[in-house]
Amino acid sequence: MLQYLHIFMLLCFNVKSMKRISIAIGGLALLALVGAGCPKKAPEISVPSEKQPASVSVSDQTVANGTVTVAKIVAVGPSWITIHANNNDAPGPVIGYTGIGDGESKDIQVVLDMTKVTPKLYAMLHKDTGVIGTYEFPDDDLPATAGETVVTVPFSVILPAAAIGVNTGVTA
Repeated sequence: MLQYLHIFMLLCFNVKSMKRISIAIGGLALLALVGAGCPKKAPEISVPSEKQPASVSVSDQTVANGTVTVAKIVAVGPSWITIHANNNDAPGPVIGYTGIGDGESKDIQVVLDMTKVTPKLYAMLHKDTGVIGTYEFPDDDLPATAGETVVTVPFSVILPAAAIGVNTGVTA
């Protein structure tokens, strides 16, 4: 095809114009060949449009020095990670809490009221919506949700032999 185009240009144009046109056509041909090896669709780049949803990750553990450790928390805005005692296989009273900032936090220790610890506990994320930095549940600082679901995770604890006042998690 290029041969026919070259002959046509020789017949129609002088030598000086012919060199410029040949260079231009050669450049276009090169672009066509390079373009033929390119993918037809540009790769898609995933750009998150929103923050990560709120979440809590905690493992079964031994209570150490009156504390438990929450492995990972993703909070949307200032929040509290709270530890609830068990009440008939549901979150009961709050027995410890710690303030956390917006975003991801790791290995957060929460001091517990050891007189209210049950073998099964619940780590629950609460939003800090009242006076920032002051825990105000149940009036303000309500549980955080991911969609329609409260962000809470049950976990089991082993208590040190010296622990006293341990509840069974069942109320009358």
